[in-house]
Amino acid sequence: MTKAKPFVATPVPDLTGKGPDDTIRRAQIVALIASIVTTPNDDPRTIRHRISSKLTTDTKNEKLHWVKPGVYRLGDVSDWARQEWSRPFDMLPMKPRTATVMATESPDSASGSAYLLPMSLAEAHATIHSLHQRIATLEQSLAAAEDQLKRDAPDAKKWRDANFHRTKEHRDSLAKSPGGSHRGSRS
Repeated sequence: MTKAKPFVATPVPDLTGKGPDDTIRRAQIVALIASIVTTPNDDPRTIRHRISSKLTTDTKNEKLHWVKPGVYRLGDVSDWARQEWSRPFDMLPMKPRTATVMATESPDSASGSAYLLPMSLAEAHATIHSLHQRIATLEQSLAAAEDQLKRDAPDAKKWRDANFHRTKEHRDSLAKSPGGSHRGSRS
């Protein structure tokens, strides 16, 4: 009778060069997270079991989705791990995040946006390609606006010349009035 092979724990995977769309096996996830969350007083086997159970439960409850049974995307695992444990998981590649902030209060308004860098070379190339397309579009819009300005320049000059004397006379009359200059008042 032959003995069963002794159980060998899955080693912590090397994630060098991996991006958020690359995949990782279930046993590798357990080994990776256990290497981060285990403290000196913890039993490594118990910690791995708890992580494995949590992974199973959250997959069933659809907090974490697999690509195929037992295989997950690194970006999804990264999000899941950060939510479940209050520890930094810096070695896990994250999905790029974008955020837009808009604040409106009459009469002023402000807006902004933020973008996290791509986590893989393929994503960086795709981002560069889309940015080049965006630049080309903006250059076309700028050229069209500059052409419109050139076409409108003679009319704008005529309007300024025609209205210059009228507005200068109005300013002079306000300056000569008894109350002095009345900014903001309309005559």
